[in-house]
Amino acid sequence: IVGATPVGVALAQTLAQQGKTVYLLTRNAHLLPAEDQSLAHLLQVYLQVLGVTILPFPSQGLSFRFLGNNILISYPEQTLLVEQVVRSYPAPRPQGLNLAALGLDFPVVTTQFQTPHPALYLCGPWLGGYALPSLVLQESRWLGLRLLGPALPLLDYRGLAYGIASDPPWFRVGFTEAEAKAIHGPRLHIQSYTALPQPGNKLQDTLKIIASASQQFLGAHWLGAGAAWGISLFAQAYQEGWTLDRIQPHLTWIEQQFQPLAPG
Repeated sequence: IVGATPVGVALAQTLAQQGKTVYLLTRNAHLLPAEDQSLAHLLQVYLQVLGVTILPFPSQGLSFRFLGNNILISYPEQTLLVEQVVRSYPAPRPQGLNLAALGLDFPVVTTQFQTPHPALYLCGPWLGGYALPSLVLQESRWLGLRLLGPALPLLDYRGLAYGIASDPPWFRVGFTEAEAKAIHGPRLHIQSYTALPQPGNKLQDTLKIIASASQQFLGAHWLGAGAAWGISLFAQAYQEGWTLDRIQPHLTWIEQQFQPLAPG
């Protein structure tokens, strides 16, 4: 699997659970560098326990060659013979846009999804970063509101809750711990909850909540079965500027849903 994107990570896990030999090629020493590193490390170790081999993507010297029904991947210091290569990041497809008729080659897209042509707007893979369906839907919704209504502020991606289709899923909203420290200083309130180990070599449910020294809520990162619906609480908290005091009653309810949970 070429690219340790959210899609690539989820695919690597699924294939490894099916007994496949999986190699995950990544440009970074750690998976998902834009995510909270404590949870990313937890997921990376889990993938390695499943048997996924994580390989660095060399800056040069990497080649792919068909060899019978297999594919030979040549590294500077090693070779791999694999049955299939999957690219985990979707590339923009300009063929159906008739760009030549618009006088465009490969359009540059602004932060408001505008191309050099006044009638052409693009989102999703054209913007780079994660091309997750949940993000594309929210980008499209923002663009529709902007075109049909009054001017809107730029889309705040930190306020959007989105997930990685791992097992269990990982959802996040707001700042990572590293981002929060860079902006708000090293003194943060961090609340972490980790479920007891699950039978059958399952990944532990983990919830991490980040707030400033003044207890302003900054972000939440949830790896667990309840993350898909539970993250909406934290998205609301981020968008409306809640403090930990306002979130705390809801945390009691969350903890009751996932007993046994222990602060970490």
